[in-house]
Amino acid sequence: MGAVQLTAAVAFVCLLLPDTAAQNLIKNPREQKTEHSLLINEINADNPGLDTWEFLELYHTSGHQAALDGYYLVFYNGNGNQAYKVLNLQGHVTNSQGFFLVGSHTVNPLPSLTLRPNTIQNGPDAIALYYGNGRYFEGIKVTNNGLVDALVHKSKKADKADTLLSVLTPDQDAFLEDPLFRSTDESLERCRGSDLQWFFQVAMPTPGRDNHCIPSSQLNASTVLISEISTVSTSEGLEFIELQGPPSTTLGDLVLVLIEGGAKEVYFFMDVYGKTSPDGVLLIGPAQSKTPVDLQFPQNASSPLFRAGPNAVALYLGNSSSFSLGTAASATNLLDALVYTSNRSTAPELLEILTPGRPIFYEDERHQQGDVSVSRCSCCSVTRDASAYALSSPTPGQFNDCPSKRFSQAISFCLHGADCQQWSPGSNEIQRVLAHSLDAQCNCGVSAVYFKGKVYLYWQWCSGLG
Repeated sequence: MGAVQLTAAVAFVCLLLPDTAAQNLIKNPREQKTEHSLLINEINADNPGLDTWEFLELYHTSGHQAALDGYYLVFYNGNGNQAYKVLNLQGHVTNSQGFFLVGSHTVNPLPSLTLRPNTIQNGPDAIALYYGNGRYFEGIKVTNNGLVDALVHKSKKADKADTLLSVLTPDQDAFLEDPLFRSTDESLERCRGSDLQWFFQVAMPTPGRDNHCIPSSQLNASTVLISEISTVSTSEGLEFIELQGPPSTTLGDLVLVLIEGGAKEVYFFMDVYGKTSPDGVLLIGPAQSKTPVDLQFPQNASSPLFRAGPNAVALYLGNSSSFSLGTAASATNLLDALVYTSNRSTAPELLEILTPGRPIFYEDERHQQGDVSVSRCSCCSVTRDASAYALSSPTPGQFNDCPSKRFSQAISFCLHGADCQQWSPGSNEIQRVLAHSLDAQCNCGVSAVYFKGKVYLYWQWCSGLG
């Protein structure tokens, strides 16, 4: 075709996190410049027993290596409000992903600056990041001169740090590194809220890696969800189903059900019970699994357990006495469900029963080789929606390997079609269509969770397309 004019929709989306400057927690910090993109990202000041695994993590929002010349880290004691440790970062650089670690020599990966054990005090104390020609030395009174970022922290709810707060982070409260949050170790991690503002939350330590952020409103959610499934058994690993729920919590009155898509009938079910890990994970799998499971498949379960074709994994409230083989699929007492297909066939009737109005999840050819799993990457209010999942490396019993929030690329699509003005899809539907189209082209496991933010759609004349 020669030059033509077609009515087309142009959709602008952003893959993963938009490449925007981050905001810190300080209100109107003095000498704060727009080019300052270095933030205090994570702190682990209080370890179980002796404090031999302390660390502080800085992060440069470029996501790349950056020089730290001119920056200082100052550690303040809340008793007296004076500096007890000062680190000049001159000559140091972040790693290729923007991280810079300071901490004990036992931390993995090894920090760029190592500290003696029990150096970082538990609180009520503060850590401040400065830039410029100010004089920072041990014993200096707390100051906001040259302040770039700061975190006031404590390990007991009753602790007070009023002076540190008023100088370093006015209108903010001290953040509690709650030792009761996990039975093992925990840290304070920087996360971005739904209002795009930064906050710190307690989570599993992740030195040198992306923080595992869960929306604060969902940290104490009681819902149990399907977190990850591996439907292919190979020499590298076995089938498994991973559930995500409240940390260190005893589960019961739950039934795991597998449903065949064509007949829309139950072909496997089992009671779910046991205690979630400190990170809220319960792993279900065969007894011979390389990764120890929390709950084994029944001895009489078929192997392989998962069937080819469009099928579903569903989690119900109740007990197994309510189910039998061949029972028709039902939404009664349904907590969560994932309808997936290992080929290009779909199961519209099963989708309508279990996840009405939601898409099916397509496993690609790579998944059939057994080197990837289907992982939930949108937590935690999104249930019964395949758009919350992505193909990833298997991580049984661990946090899912999801698309990084630190990297992004804005992309645009021109959707050809003479009558496309008549199409008025919602943003979520556009994301699903674009993800499906991209995956068909690259066979690389793209799903809707790879898109960050809204899709902007407008109509224009596209010329020269042919």
